[in-house]
Amino acid sequence: MYPILKKALPWGGGLGYDFEKVVERVSILFQVEKDYITERGRQKDRVWARDLLCYWTVLNWECLWWIWRGNLT
Repeated sequence: MYPILKKALPWGGGLGYDFEKVVERVSILFQVEKDYITERGRQKDRVWARDLLCYWTVLNWECLWWIWRGNLT
């Protein structure tokens, strides 16, 4: 992992956060099983958990993209 990512992304980017770890954090927050979040269904708690999962995942990738873009210019 690039050293700049470790400094810029304290919640990820080199500290071992991947999709599975984010799913684990969301499952703890919503007090549901990890598989429950990623299975099919439209239950309200499942949808809210998925929304947060997607938000955190996209936020992490957007930060990586901006750092990468900034290093190239």
